[in-house]
Amino acid sequence: MLEDQAAVEIDQPKPLWKVYLGMLFGRTPDWDPEEQLTRVVYRQSGVRANENDVANYRLVCGASPPGVLPPMYPHILATPLQMNLMESDDFPLRLAGLVHTRQDIEWHRELPVNAALDLACFVEGPRDVEAGWEFRLTTEASLDGSVAWREIVTFLKPDTSKRVRPKRRPRGEGDAMHFVPLLHLQFPEDTGRRYARVSGDWNPIHLWPFLSKRFGFRRPIAHGMFTLARSLSVVQARGIELTGKRLTAEFKAPVMLPAFTNFCLNDKEPESHFALTDARKGRILVEAELHTLR
Repeated sequence: MLEDQAAVEIDQPKPLWKVYLGMLFGRTPDWDPEEQLTRVVYRQSGVRANENDVANYRLVCGASPPGVLPPMYPHILATPLQMNLMESDDFPLRLAGLVHTRQDIEWHRELPVNAALDLACFVEGPRDVEAGWEFRLTTEASLDGSVAWREIVTFLKPDTSKRVRPKRRPRGEGDAMHFVPLLHLQFPEDTGRRYARVSGDWNPIHLWPFLSKRFGFRRPIAHGMFTLARSLSVVQARGIELTGKRLTAEFKAPVMLPAFTNFCLNDKEPESHFALTDARKGRILVEAELHTLR
């Protein structure tokens, strides 16, 4: 479990709609990219899922084994706590403009649908990278005193003054040519709104064009958490067990809605390496690998 130097106990997180209003109309805080964030752990105890909410989530994100939480659902439960941290004075940036680039998840044990989870999260960074500055948001869900689920969300604060021309990558490892389509997945224009209703994540870039354009997207983009959850439902449908595994996923390009995609398997590692690709252009949108936890 997280050992924290400073902690904030949250009984009832601020409603997410208030956080997202701040994204649209809040001021831009001052921050110094040379200064590392102070580690402050936000905690919330005894968080339970509503069974009807979980059932509706499965309808949108795909089927998963009954009786236990879907593999991404602890993130849904933790989102209010995470957002309360990231809109507080303990995080120096506005949420608007941050780019979700990577997701790491560990499943240590199955979680019953009615489990009472103790949640904890904190942010680290910034780390100077080629395109700007990276931050990492770590979240743990504990049950009966031990960590059952952990995720690390990596996001980027872009800096256009640092942006360089992407290096041309030789055809070979990592190209879409190594992925074999297994299933066609179509995401209609209202996908962002449908996911928002079951997740509570009403980030404006996912909803309507007039809102997404304020943040530089001509059309709404699918939630990264949705595309990953939908992909994992296919993985589970193939009989692959996630408990005892660690997932590393990279969001390589936005999924512009409406979208026509293919769920693909790597031709060399079909049981552990998969991707979501653009069905028309063959571009990799999300690429992920499963590893056994040590």
